[in-house]
Amino acid sequence: MDNQNPELMDSRENDSLIGNYVFPASSSQEMLWFLYNLDNKWRSIYNIPAAIKAEGKIDRIFLQRAVNYIVSRHESLRTRLFQTNGKLFQVIKPEVEVTLSYISLDDIDEKKKWAEALRLMAFDAQNPFPLSEDSLLRITLFKLSNDVYCILIVINHIIADGLSVEIIVSELIRTYQAFSNNTHPDLTNLPVQFVDFVAWQQEWMKTKDYERHHEYWIKQLNNVPLVLELPTDRSRALSSTVNGATKQFIIQDDLSKRLRLFARNSGTTLYTVLLTAFASLLFRYTKQEEFLIGIPIANRQRAELEPIVGFLANTLVIRCDFKGDPEVTEVLNRIHKAVLEAVAFQKFPFPNIVEELRPERLVNRNPIFQIMFGLQEIQPLDFNKNSEKYSQLFIDYGLSKFDLSLFLMDDKNSIKGYLEYNSYLFDIDRIERFIQHYEIVLEGFIEERNKKVSELKLLRIIRVPESEQMGSDDLVLSENTLGENTLIELLELQARQSPNQTSVRYNNVEFSYKELNATVNQLANFLIRRGIKPGNRVSIILNQSFELLISILAVLKIGAVYIFLEPRSCLERIDYILKGVGSSALITKGKLFPINLTIPLVVKIEDLNLDHYNSENPEIKIFVDDIAFMTYEANFAPKLVGINVTHRNIINTTSSISREFNLTDQDVFLSINSQSLDLAPLEFFLPIYMGAMIVIVDENQQASDPCPWKLKDITVVQGTQSVLYKLIESNSHPKSKFTALCYRENFRSEIYNYFYKNDIKFCNLHGSLGTVTFLSKKSSQNANVDTTVVTSNSIHVTDQNLSRVPIGVCGELWVDNVSISSGYSSAALTSSQFLPNPFTKELGARMFRTGNTVRIRRHNILELIKNTDSSIQFRGFSTNLDGIMSLLKMHDFVQDVAVFVPESETEDTIIACIVTNRLDKEELKDDLKNLIKKYTPFLLPITFFFVDFIPLKEEKVNYEALSELCNSASKTNTRTEQMMPRTPTENTLTEIWKNILKRTNVGIHDDFFQMGGNSLLVGQLASEIEKFFKLKISMKNIFENTTIESLALTIESGLKKANNNTIEHSMEKILDKLTNEQIDSLLNTPK
Repeated sequence: MDNQNPELMDSRENDSLIGNYVFPASSSQEMLWFLYNLDNKWRSIYNIPAAIKAEGKIDRIFLQRAVNYIVSRHESLRTRLFQTNGKLFQVIKPEVEVTLSYISLDDIDEKKKWAEALRLMAFDAQNPFPLSEDSLLRITLFKLSNDVYCILIVINHIIADGLSVEIIVSELIRTYQAFSNNTHPDLTNLPVQFVDFVAWQQEWMKTKDYERHHEYWIKQLNNVPLVLELPTDRSRALSSTVNGATKQFIIQDDLSKRLRLFARNSGTTLYTVLLTAFASLLFRYTKQEEFLIGIPIANRQRAELEPIVGFLANTLVIRCDFKGDPEVTEVLNRIHKAVLEAVAFQKFPFPNIVEELRPERLVNRNPIFQIMFGLQEIQPLDFNKNSEKYSQLFIDYGLSKFDLSLFLMDDKNSIKGYLEYNSYLFDIDRIERFIQHYEIVLEGFIEERNKKVSELKLLRIIRVPESEQMGSDDLVLSENTLGENTLIELLELQARQSPNQTSVRYNNVEFSYKELNATVNQLANFLIRRGIKPGNRVSIILNQSFELLISILAVLKIGAVYIFLEPRSCLERIDYILKGVGSSALITKGKLFPINLTIPLVVKIEDLNLDHYNSENPEIKIFVDDIAFMTYEANFAPKLVGINVTHRNIINTTSSISREFNLTDQDVFLSINSQSLDLAPLEFFLPIYMGAMIVIVDENQQASDPCPWKLKDITVVQGTQSVLYKLIESNSHPKSKFTALCYRENFRSEIYNYFYKNDIKFCNLHGSLGTVTFLSKKSSQNANVDTTVVTSNSIHVTDQNLSRVPIGVCGELWVDNVSISSGYSSAALTSSQFLPNPFTKELGARMFRTGNTVRIRRHNILELIKNTDSSIQFRGFSTNLDGIMSLLKMHDFVQDVAVFVPESETEDTIIACIVTNRLDKEELKDDLKNLIKKYTPFLLPITFFFVDFIPLKEEKVNYEALSELCNSASKTNTRTEQMMPRTPTENTLTEIWKNILKRTNVGIHDDFFQMGGNSLLVGQLASEIEKFFKLKISMKNIFENTTIESLALTIESGLKKANNNTIEHSMEKILDKLTNEQIDSLLNTPK
């Protein structure tokens, strides 16, 4: 075939093709060409290096002749790539000479020679090839001594694959030996070349067999997640990262032999056993029941293809299915079947799978799969002679194509492993643990084959002294032994030791600790005289104020239990709680008192004259395990459940936070939040524990001054996202020491970034005082920062069988001993959430199920993955999605409902999806808003979507599909008016898209790839943009701006920049032509 390809005839750029052979590129080459042009970082990652150590004299002349012979033998080694009119072609030169490079290390110190040789080889392996070069092959000879050499071969993957490199190494050495012995190389003639394979493949793609393969892969990969979320040491960067490293390891001979025997007895292969163990470990790490792993395959099914060089290899995708918590034998059968089927359909090109599935295009993540696995049987090099000895060298060239790639080499004895990993995402200690866990899983397959995969041990049982347990792979934080003092006893102690220390500032009046304690005592003694006893329930309905503080402390002083009720709550909620707890008294103000309620004792705080009552401490003994207060979820449901919070909980939490953030009695705490927020009691309890000052700001003060943190000396503030956002807008926080304690929410990245920039200590608190699981997000420029443990109490991370999981593995978080409350007001709920603690010998010890899925990152550090139940904290309130749905279902026209909180950087809302047959949906929406406003006003504003059905997956709400339904419904309302182009740039792009995509209807918000765009069409689009706008734009820019609207903005910005550069250049030309006298004259011209 010559270069007279009709698709090339009209291009003026094709003069360079004269005298060459031109053939279509394969779809795999098209994919690599696209990646090469997408991002400069990808230009090195598809280099394939191979290094050979040669012991014996190497003659450079003979080696150069051997290189030339091999290049002339294989057309792929004389191939470059050329693209025109959206088509990619292979251009083969009849003759190409690849010059052998030579580097001598004679002058390097003997002890440093090998290190320097490896460094230079790794550097060369990273050096990218221009795909327009006549040959994409480099060979370098390194001389370390007169009888020790290294031969480095680097070739671009676009013209070769792994087996091709083995062929090149073998033929190069055999040819060199033949020339050095003055004989002709004994190599068989090549019946075909790589271009023949491409032609066969493209003809096959027109057949019914291709359609059969196509149907299989589309069915096999239907509805499977295309992302596997492995635990990482850093959040994924927004752009691609290819920095990598490789950790080598060996599966010893004994285990290797047992694995081979296990495979035979199981009726499967060693390959399947090793792959299934790898997949099982990924399942244990992620708890993801389905995911994909890529596996390479030679794809040389015809005998004549075996000796040729070219990119024949294909990538198969294995669907790993762990649904139903299978046993080892079952999952072996599943993956064995998946592998056999994939091999049977191996001819279907992987790039075609990508185009068919059209995954979301992300520049920082591989599509379809992010994990690769391979097993290769290796044979020692058989070219050794008496005077020469050859052996393979491993080159770690510091790059990684995928998040994680496990390559195993089987020499029939031991199995060598190479775990290649993205070093931006993973640290070496995590990778070393992963390898240890992999070996443990392999042993578990043999010894516990009838167990469920979820029950396999990942920890080796090693008995160590208790003092050394922190060095183990498990995470059990040592329990903090606290004193038996309660908060009230600490208040009294502070009043004795530092009586004049300021405790509270309210309405510009300051109270010392002595005065605070005396006032609290007076109210406490009043309550005692009115018959309130330890253990009685006392409800409090008060707004943020000094009176609220002394009421809470007075109830605690007498050993009673307080229940705070939000004054704005609906009467039904207040009545339900008061009756449920059996309140003996209610402390309130006249205007806040619900007159329809009947309470044994109603204390109107404004009517009291406390001077008539004793100011001495009541002689009542309070124990740390006594209940201090009860708290309820913020929503209204048919059955509200209270949480009992003990004095020990209070002390434990305050001590943990004060220690974590180095808080002292010199700090000044701002109190501005309603006590109905889960963690608002800390605004009172934490400073009293520290002996510090509280500045109470009530609603009237907040109305007149929306930025109360500007008050003098404030150093600690806590609150919801809205509160902290006001702090950012005001930019008025103290510039010295400042700490922000925040309630668990999905905070906007700008809040994190602001804290980082201004060096603000920041903690995003999770949990409640009743079920203390205090986690935090530290200040960082990256909003997706690590979540860490703040509490110092014993915690456990377990699998579903209550077995501890090792570092890096997902598990459920449990809290025990001093960190848990005494339970719920419901005995049934208490028994389901508070379980006997299997990790201690202490009689009656329990641990609490937090509802959080976490990963252990390293000692004392956890990463919060998700909540496993429907409980959430929203705008500082603890609520329950099930409770919200129950509330909405109270309406007669709501047939079905699902509620979720979207993951959003900009929105602060709950979304409710409603199924209804009511025609007037706007009226129904108003009814539902009024229902929410009556019972749970803190949820407003809430976003309602009306849908035809609630999508399910395995009998549970499919929130991913539900979110897509909402997005579609949202776009439908605005799509029509936004479809048409609005600017000349958008209009030109629209016409370009119509021409390239062969579409008649294109809108400015349509996605290029969703409309049929692919990697080659991106190149054509870039060419058309350059043609029409006279502006070069990178494929990466197109990839990141996949709509006409966003791409038009990028083009207009580029044109503006280019125009400014042109003006500057023109001015420079004019000034260059002026003499110094003319310039001086211009500068001195009077105005």
